Amino acid sequence: MTDFRRQWNESCKAAGLVSIGKDTAAKLLAVVYVLGGEREAFTHNEKLKADIDYIQDVYGIYGGKIPDQEVVELVKSYTKQLEASEDYPQWATKLMNENYNINL
Repeated sequence: MTDFRRQWNESCKAAGLVSIGKDTAAKLLAVVYVLGGEREAFTHNEKLKADIDYIQDVYGIYGGKIPDQEVVELVKSYTKQLEASEDYPQWATKLMNENYNINL
């Protein structure tokens, strides 16, 4: 699955297509930021790691790049939602379960 997902993401970039939109990217980054340190499943999920690599590259979330400001603002908003709730928001549990088979 890893190679396929990485190839899919690279093919989309090469074709000028977006495989992960800004909203989904922001949700994913917020979940990983807030909950990632608590879950071994995050570090062992190859599809998730491939998608994070794609998001970092496409939206400039690493190194000396200037990050996409729309994504940054969305990440802040979703991070606040995750930190403010006792239970995880439905969007977070659905995203992680349906896309990465990770139960929050």
